[in-house]
Amino acid sequence: MTNDLKLTAEQFGDLRAHLLRNRDEQVAFAFAAIAEANDNRVFEVGDLFLVPQEDFAIQTEYHVELTEDALSSVIKMAWDRKAAIVDFHSHPRASTPVFFSTSDLSGFADLVPHANWRLRGKPYLGIVLAPNSFDALVWSGGYGSPEELTGILVAGQDPVSPTGISYSRYRE
Repeated sequence: MTNDLKLTAEQFGDLRAHLLRNRDEQVAFAFAAIAEANDNRVFEVGDLFLVPQEDFAIQTEYHVELTEDALSSVIKMAWDRKAAIVDFHSHPRASTPVFFSTSDLSGFADLVPHANWRLRGKPYLGIVLAPNSFDALVWSGGYGSPEELTGILVAGQDPVSPTGISYSRYRE
């Protein structure tokens, strides 16, 4: 099964501008409809939520944490839209191919099962974005190992592939 994320050029531009706007890690969420055909799953982004400063419990150059209220609101937004959550955060200082940190993966270990339960099995995508690369994982309705995101499809641009570093670590 391949997994692709589809965005408009405007959505992708808005995400990059928000996530890479300064040296601190930033967070954004997208809500995606899911289409499956011929062993291919496409997550088509509808709405974006660019997380404002007041929704952070912690925000530094190397770590972010949202408030409980902010996380609850994001899950509610996904529920109202009957959508999968796409969780973006940035590593704006990364100069080498980016991957999820140990702290990122620990956060997913807690958050993904909770979101999966609250959204009745909807997939959860995690994407980390750096200035020159991104990495991504897809949890498609279970608590087990994630799947690989095949690529990001931005209207009018060539598909872009993740570094695959985080996924290869899960397979080891």
